[in-house]
Amino acid sequence: MTIVKSPYNFVPAPTEEQVFKPDWAEKVSHDVPFEDGESGEIEIEITAETPIFIRNGHTKPEEGTKPTSEFSYYIDSKGQKKYFIPATSIKGMVRNVLEIMSFSKLNKDLINDNRYAFRDLSSSSNQYMSRYKNSKIQGGWLLENSDGSWQIEKCEQIAHIDQRELLESIGIPFRKEFLNRQPIEKDAKYKYEHPKVGQVGLTHSFSISTHKLFGNVEINLAKLESPGKKGILVFTGQPGKRSEPEGEKASGKIREFVFFDAEAPKIIPVNKEQQKDFKFIYGHDDPNNISPDWKYWSEKLKKGQTIPVFFSEDSSGGLQHFGLSYMYRLPFKHRISQMEPLISYKSDQDLANTIFGFTKKEVSLKGRVMFGHALADNSSVREMGVVDVILGGPKASYFPFYLTQFKKTENITPTMIQMPD
Repeated sequence: MTIVKSPYNFVPAPTEEQVFKPDWAEKVSHDVPFEDGESGEIEIEITAETPIFIRNGHTKPEEGTKPTSEFSYYIDSKGQKKYFIPATSIKGMVRNVLEIMSFSKLNKDLINDNRYAFRDLSSSSNQYMSRYKNSKIQGGWLLENSDGSWQIEKCEQIAHIDQRELLESIGIPFRKEFLNRQPIEKDAKYKYEHPKVGQVGLTHSFSISTHKLFGNVEINLAKLESPGKKGILVFTGQPGKRSEPEGEKASGKIREFVFFDAEAPKIIPVNKEQQKDFKFIYGHDDPNNISPDWKYWSEKLKKGQTIPVFFSEDSSGGLQHFGLSYMYRLPFKHRISQMEPLISYKSDQDLANTIFGFTKKEVSLKGRVMFGHALADNSSVREMGVVDVILGGPKASYFPFYLTQFKKTENITPTMIQMPD
């Protein structure tokens, strides 16, 4: 059996029953000391057996510049640099270790409370494809209102159109460019800004027929035909080349889309949580990982333009989920704060909160431990040059490394992997 090893070591999150809670925690007050309380100081000496680096937080980078690469320091009375490890850094390390040793709770206020999403095209019967088949995917135009809220104008219907049809009828050469060739650019922007698309435009007349895709899934196929029904071409990204080996199953994207507008379109509101989830899925707040398609479309959305989206309605006709491609990533049913063991934690305090304090809307407690800076012995300091390294971190997108998976259906508790109903 192949064993997959994680490059990271994790301590399992303690359940409510495992959390250590001092029986005197509720009696702790910063104003009234314990009669038998003790106080004192602990001095520590830190030896850097390997190079360490703590960025100088007092030097703020100017806009458009990188953060400083200087170690944390201050200037002493003699005008000399005095390097130090900030008290907050030491406090954070000590608290982290204490939380592990005392089985303290996960801090709900410190987690990134996001709702993740996934797409799995590896099998026609897997969880993603099963849910996808049961969702009627529709098309519409996303609009941002003056107050920042979003809404979708639902199209009357959508249809697929073959890249061969686009080539033969109006000369759009996607068929030639992607057949047995890796795309120059994989995002939709390349297609929309293609010179030929600029020449022929996006609005044309089409005829529509029905085509069986797989199982009980049928799609509308469009062909350019005049007179016909007025529609607007919609392009999505090209993830890879189109391959059609003789005698074998073809692979790779070969179709684009046509949106047919309704005379009186249904307006579907996008609530704040759905907008937040959508932005997170497409990396809106992460400049290094933002989706190229979303970067392209978000600029147009901010200018008051509508952008094409695909979506599914729930049983009441409201928005269930939506994305920028036909087979978009589906959001999980639960966000991080709705998972075990977070949802089972009670309000009483663990050892870490009792000692280090906490701040909540209802009640707060000042910490009882004070830390000082760790000042360097300048005679032993050896400055090193800047080293370029790739710093990795755990990625929540690969949840099997981080979540407990339940085999028996009746024992399933709310976890991120449950799909929306």
